[in-house]
Parts: sequence; structure tokens; C-alpha cells
Amino acid sequence: MRRTKEFWARLSNDPRVVQLSAVLASKGWYLERRVDEVSTLTPGERAAIESRIGRSLDGSTIRLKDGLQAYTATFLRQPELAKKNPKKIFEGAQDGGIFDKVFAHDLTAEKVISAHRLSALVNEYVRQFMMRKRKKEKLANWQAEYQTLLGESLVKKHVAVVDQVVPQSAIFLSAIVFDEWVNILKKPHDDLLAQLEGKDYTILNTKIEQLIDFVKDREKEAKSWPTLLKSQPLFDNFSSFLRGVAA
Repeated sequence: MRRTKEFWARLSNDPRVVQLSAVLASKGWYLERRVDEVSTLTPGERAAIESRIGRSLDGSTIRLKDGLQAYTATFLRQPELAKKNPKKIFEGAQDGGIFDKVFAHDLTAEKVISAHRLSALVNEYVRQFMMRKRKKEKLANWQAEYQTLLGESLVKKHVAVVDQVVPQSAIFLSAIVFDEWVNILKKPHDDLLAQLEGKDYTILNTKIEQLIDFVKDREKEAKSWPTLLKSQPLFDNFSSFLRGVAA
């Protein structure tokens, strides 16, 4: 997302952003409102912030851009906007953006934290896959290595396309897993986070397998996976499919 430091400086002083930052701090999280802010802190500034939030900044920092991107994909159910055109999240309606919608009355610090935590966990899953992908040519049985993360069923059914799907899936996968778990199944979001924090990636593997099956059965026009995983219509249609499965 190409934005100047001046743009983020102005945005960081928006009263709604300042208020969000204050509430997050009261809950033990630091909102990084400016580009590279944390990396340029002096030891004294860092110590003061950590004293305020009550813990280390490591693992307790939410970048404004990333946090609202995750919130838009999950709670607002707009993964295409979050992935394909995230600049609109930070622009006003006069510029075709949704900043006012994002900061509507139902945005809470708790939701931003939940969206951030889910995004971080799904990104870790993708990172683990990329580690395996990069070394596959050196492995005698790379499919077995893939199965340690992706599970036997997904690898056996879709080994030909997982290299195309998983690396691009983080935002779409976060959005669809959240949508099914919270909006369709009505389960507590914290239970989903606990499962993923325990390195149980069954739900992610199952959603990827179902998604590939869904696309193969319904997408008549050939599209690349990077394109598909930025598609709002695909998200909406797949969500409707999952709602029907759950009914």
C-alpha cells in the first residue's frame, strides 16, 4: 500500500484512531499508528509504552494498516477490498473509501484484537507452508512433509494446486473461516483462536479442500488462484455454500 509517512501521520491523529489506540492500550495492546514507529523508538520510549500497556511490545503490537485490513476482511466480510484495494479502507467516502464505515459505532478494540490475532495465526500457517515449499526440491518425499501441515486428505486430493492456493490464501482464508465459525456456526471466536494457537490447523485444511472442490465444480471460466482469492463474489458464493452445508 503506497502511502506517504505524512499521510499516516495525519491519519494517526484522527480522533477515532486516537481513541482506538487508548482503548487497545488499556487491554494490553499497542496500536502502531505511524509507519515504522516501533522500530524507531528509543529505549526510554519503548519502556514507557511497555509500562503503559503492561507487557512487552513484542507480540503485543498491532499495526494500524494490518489491524484494519484484518478487521475489514473478517467482521466486515470484505476480503476482496482488504486484499485487492486496501487503500480504500483508509479513504473517506468522498474518495470512494470506507473509512467512516470501518469506524462505525460497532467497531471495538476487542474486535480489532480478535481480527489481528486470527490474521497472525493464519499467516503463521501460510509461513509454515512456505518453509516446506522452499525446501521441497531437496526432500525425497516432499508430499509427506506437506502432509505434516496440510493433512493427508488435502495433499492427496489437491497436491497439484496447493502450491498455487496456500501462499495467496491468508486474507481469504481468515475471512471464510471467521465467517463460518462465528456467523454460520455461531461459535465463540475465542474457541477458534485457541484451536489455531494449539497448532491444530484442521479447520484451515478443511476449508482449503472444500474451496478447491467448490471452484472446480462451479468456476467455468479459467482464473488463476491469486485472482480467485481476491474475489468477493467467490467469497460470497462459498459462504452461501457453507451455510447450506451447515443447515
